[in-house]
Amino acid sequence: MQPYFDNNGFPAAADFISVSTGTQENRVNYPPNLWLESEGWTAPLIVDDEHGSVANAFGLSAYPFWAGVDGSGRVVFRTTGTLSGGQIEDLAQALADN
Repeated sequence: MQPYFDNNGFPAAADFISVSTGTQENRVNYPPNLWLESEGWTAPLIVDDEHGSVANAFGLSAYPFWAGVDGSGRVVFRTTGTLSGGQIEDLAQALADN
């Protein structure tokens, strides 16, 4: 995903914010900071608390997890898995049109 952002930038139609979650040792992506560093991740980042408050609020069910939030603060989509650059653009445009 980072190479796509490096080559194309972040979609202009929506703000893109990532959340570092699953910071407990028993989580599959622990420690998430190692993946973020290895990817050279440049998206704005929020670090979830030890209770997974952000993950729980969005209904995180697997990694990677994506949620779209409209301008009114409503979660309008959730999906899991790797997304292509085109899928990211489509989702950003859907948010902008919502």
